[in-house]
Amino acid sequence: MLMVIFGAGASYDSVSTYPPNVVGHPHGGDVANRFHRPPLANELFENRPLFADIIERFQACEPIIPRLRAVQGETERWKASTLSERAAAQSHFIDLCEVLGQPHPAAADQTGDTFTFEKHVSTLEDGKGFADVWKRGFFGWEYKGKHKSLNAAYAQLVRYQGDLENPPLLVTCDQDRFEVHTNFTGTRPLVYSFALSDLLTATPTPNCALPPLDVLRAVFTNPELLRPEA
Repeated sequence: MLMVIFGAGASYDSVSTYPPNVVGHPHGGDVANRFHRPPLANELFENRPLFADIIERFQACEPIIPRLRAVQGETERWKASTLSERAAAQSHFIDLCEVLGQPHPAAADQTGDTFTFEKHVSTLEDGKGFADVWKRGFFGWEYKGKHKSLNAAYAQLVRYQGDLENPPLLVTCDQDRFEVHTNFTGTRPLVYSFALSDLLTATPTPNCALPPLDVLRAVFTNPELLRPEA
């Protein structure tokens, strides 16, 4: 199924006599005005009565609406977050799992043998360490606090990769930015870099050769899709 969405930004504020959200304006706070005004991109899938009526007419679209709302909600919530790395990491990852329709570590593997938070590793420096998330044969994942260095997170994963059984993907994240580094034997590393807001688009970005949401799905389900060309 193909869904085409046209931008509503121009029509949203194109009528000067009905400006949006202007306190004290005779029409700016009018309920009917807000009801009929086309939504902006971050409002596309809100549960508005007019939107609900349209979905009833096009029921083939109905199964994907919760997933679209989940992506939008997760994006807005975590862009606003000021939590530290330690406070946010596991909650952020579990939210991603829910958006992608994937089980989180404790639901998928109660023993932690193949998919777990806080995977114990050895390091050359002090003999011990932990990778934030690990899934055997898929990825090692390291978080940093917001706006912190993702290069430092990647360097940690490179040090850990032997104990992580050399996963094909090394993922770093600071709650807003993602970098997916390929780690396939015999290939030159490739980096897919994107931000939370990019998950709302269905197209590649300047720093991500595939649509970012497709990249995350591949991280969890099929790393081979991200393998660089030889």
